[in-house]
Amino acid sequence: MNFIFVPQGDHSGFEFVTFRNKMLKLSSLFVIFYACKHVIAFFFFFDWYKDI
Repeated sequence: MNFIFVPQGDHSGFEFVTFRNKMLKLSSLFVIFYACKHVIAFFFFFDWYKDI
């Protein structure tokens, strides 16, 4: 992964950490969305399977 890391005095490390935290939050949101999509698809498939 490429990180944009520009040293700017003492708070550069802090900015780097907040950027990494944003990426982690985005990836966790994507994982939650992916899991919910699979659960919803499973329930739709289950209802369709019961009708047969």
